[in-house]
Amino acid sequence: KDSGTRTTRSRLTPTPGKKTPTRSSTTKPKPKPKPIHTTPSKSANVASAKKKKAKATTASTATTPSATQSSFRKPGPSADLNLFLSTFHPLVSLTDASAKRDRSTQWKNADPNSNGMLSLAEVDSWIKLTLQATHKSHKGNQLYRLYRPSYIHAFDAAKSLAEGSTDEYVTKKEFRLLNAYLCIYAEMMDAFAAIDGGGPGVDSNDDRRIGREEWMRGHHTVSTYDLIKLHKITDEEAGIIFTEMDVNGGGYVLLNEWVGYLAKAEVAAETEKGVVLAKTAAYRNVMKASEEATRRVEEDEKKRRTDAAEAEAKRIQEENRAAMEKAAAEEAEAAKRVAAKQKAEAERIEQERIAAEKAEAARLEAERLAKEKAEAERMEQERIAAEKTAEEERLEQERLEKERLERERIAAEKAEAARLEAERLAKEK
Repeated sequence: KDSGTRTTRSRLTPTPGKKTPTRSSTTKPKPKPKPIHTTPSKSANVASAKKKKAKATTASTATTPSATQSSFRKPGPSADLNLFLSTFHPLVSLTDASAKRDRSTQWKNADPNSNGMLSLAEVDSWIKLTLQATHKSHKGNQLYRLYRPSYIHAFDAAKSLAEGSTDEYVTKKEFRLLNAYLCIYAEMMDAFAAIDGGGPGVDSNDDRRIGREEWMRGHHTVSTYDLIKLHKITDEEAGIIFTEMDVNGGGYVLLNEWVGYLAKAEVAAETEKGVVLAKTAAYRNVMKASEEATRRVEEDEKKRRTDAAEAEAKRIQEENRAAMEKAAAEEAEAAKRVAAKQKAEAERIEQERIAAEKAEAARLEAERLAKEKAEAERMEQERIAAEKTAEEERLEQERLEKERLERERIAAEKAEAARLEAERLAKEK
């Protein structure tokens, strides 16, 4: 919505002057949509359905438009994905009359101003209103928000398909494949969400990127999707695939890297999805760049061969000249080697003489130092012995003097005691 006041007809809104088939009279949503090229009307009988299936199969190999039809044999484990595909998948069939009528009605709903072009905002609004009309408001809003990141990829893929169309809008000729791309990229988005955050759907654990650990832990959970690169991946292959998907080397796989890698694999394997995806301008640009690169490689190879031939002739000429110069240089080199050898021998003899003189001088110096050290040690020992003897003599004299003094003291004490005893006896007497 641009102004907020425009209203858009849903799939079930009647068009004035035309009777629009209702859900009860046309198709009823199924949990799993049928393949794009085998989607018959529910009101048709079994025989008619088989005829339409055979016609669609023949057309897919005989004409270009029907080659863009895709089949979703296993849309994946998500019930929300099945509901989403059941909404837009019936609009993709090229041969089913009911699909053509519904597609015409939905184009009018998506392009109410009848300018023949849909902007990204108009496509986004039409998807939301269509999901709300088909699955009621709450569930429709839930589906719309769940797969909204994939809408821009589908829009970019579809906007430059029709010849002469502008690159910024989806035209009516591109509208059928827009629905096919909505289904393809929604499935890729559903597989992305199954790994992001460690579980299906979108919750608080999702951060819109897949880390290496998330991928290694959850790659087996998306093996049932109808995306060829997700089938039967071993743990060893999973590590290699993650590196290939992480184009910018940031350690995480973003949604645009995810869908780009899966789309490239589908195109390379020439699956039915790959046939559809190969119609996009982006893939055509890649192919054009590849052809240009091939042409440049061929031109470079031709120039390389010419340069190689010229270089070979020049090399031979240089070799002849070099051979003559080499012979003269070898003679001069031989003379130089003889002179150098003689000079080296003289230098060696001189070095040996100098080394011998140094060794003899070092030996004599070592002997002198050893003698001086021995003499110093002898004199030190004698000094220590003399000091020790003097100290012993001094200590002995001190001891004798102490003994003499002690004897004199004892004798004096005895004499004093005898004198006192004599005085006492004299007094007593």
